[in-house]
Amino acid sequence: MATDGEEAAESPPKLAPVKRMLVRDLPYHQSSNVLQIRNLRRSEHHLHLNRIRWGQNWFHVLLRMRTFVTVPLLLGVWTAGLLIFTGIYMAVDSSDPNMECSLHPYPESGESIPFGTAFAFSLETATTVGYGLPVSSSAFFEPACDGIRAVIYFQMVLSMMFQAFLFSFFYGRLGRCESRGVQVLFSNKATLRRRKGDGRWVFEFRVYDSDPRHPLVEAHVRLYAIRQPRKVDKVYNVRPVTVEPLRLWKPNDDLGGVLLASVPTVVSHHVDIHSALNPRRRGIYYEDLGRSSVRHGDQVQTDLNLDEHVDGVSPDFSLSSCGMNLRELDSATGSRDGLRCDVCGETYNTRDNLAKHITFQKLLEKHDGVPVIGSHQELDVDTVLQNCSKGRDKELSSKELSGFIAGETEPYNAIEILVVLEAIEPLMSGTFQSMQSYTIEDIEFGAEFVHCFVANDDRSQCAAKMDFDLFHKTKRVSPESKLSAVPENDESHD
Repeated sequence: MATDGEEAAESPPKLAPVKRMLVRDLPYHQSSNVLQIRNLRRSEHHLHLNRIRWGQNWFHVLLRMRTFVTVPLLLGVWTAGLLIFTGIYMAVDSSDPNMECSLHPYPESGESIPFGTAFAFSLETATTVGYGLPVSSSAFFEPACDGIRAVIYFQMVLSMMFQAFLFSFFYGRLGRCESRGVQVLFSNKATLRRRKGDGRWVFEFRVYDSDPRHPLVEAHVRLYAIRQPRKVDKVYNVRPVTVEPLRLWKPNDDLGGVLLASVPTVVSHHVDIHSALNPRRRGIYYEDLGRSSVRHGDQVQTDLNLDEHVDGVSPDFSLSSCGMNLRELDSATGSRDGLRCDVCGETYNTRDNLAKHITFQKLLEKHDGVPVIGSHQELDVDTVLQNCSKGRDKELSSKELSGFIAGETEPYNAIEILVVLEAIEPLMSGTFQSMQSYTIEDIEFGAEFVHCFVANDDRSQCAAKMDFDLFHKTKRVSPESKLSAVPENDESHD
């Protein structure tokens, strides 16, 4: 009979709720590209960063403010400059009562120029509209009026500089390319399905530029896995958030992940042994720290120094990633070797090549009378193929994947997949970003996207047409879709 302590140990841990890093706050299930991140204001570093931001990058800070904030702010700065020069004109005029520079309408009174007259003259000087002194335009050239001329000179110089700043500011504000990102659309749902042919898991979503007649320049996409722990770290008493890149299968990120955004494109990530979405992801270890050997009937495990920050399975014939962000597909296509023979150290790109190597070496060693111990004759090819890390994601079930991404299983890290598309807007030649994110609630298992880009059969010159009603729709392709929120009698869904 289990004790109370054992029952408490078996009970599931209390998990904290997860907030989205990127909120979908625009129509059609899109986001405004604002990450929900803020800096703590109680730190002294926050004040230092504010000094740097306002002292060295104040123009871009103003440029990113809302228009209804910047326009009154700049108008207030301009008005404050008028008031400052109004006071300067009053001070210069009252410095010598006997000097007549045509500022005061009644110089014989011996009083200083009134505030209203000084402000009007300051406004006239700043705008250069019908310029002239309040009493006589010729008094500006009197030898005794050097002070007034100097003040007028500095106000005009500052006024021209401020007008140039306003022109560039509003031009940059109106022509900023970041607003172009709202026309790039992402699918509401992402899919996780087994790839046809080999049964490997693939994460996919769809992206499309809704202004296809003006194609974007150098559009490319990147993926990131944001881990939000659902359990508090016992050492630091916080929930540390980590970010890790995800390699792309289509489009190939070795070629920059470039895509033609004017056509609806399905972006794919292979959930292989190196993927951050794989709950059986192999841990990081280094070549000189030992590895296991697969032998006839038993398995000899050497001591390994596994990275405690990375979850993994027992290392075998697969080469270590050594902390690098790798793709298993690169090994399968011969771009690099991903497997190593545990006896001779020869490296190979596929399991089949490794198996052929072991089989051939066993024949040679048996023919030459090489002792069995320490040779290839100890290795069993079937066991090698079974235990190699290559293809282990085939064993993953949709339940295991969904629990891992939702943070409901060890290590209880909820994963939000952040998509970043970057491109150059051709009219202004400016770079912009468009972002979207997917959590476990946004992923359909065992589904693929319905075709929304089809040939046009009418008599118009248009060769193809895009159906927005089908852009978000998916359809079932395997029994794994039972985890999705689709009714059993529905073949396609949004």
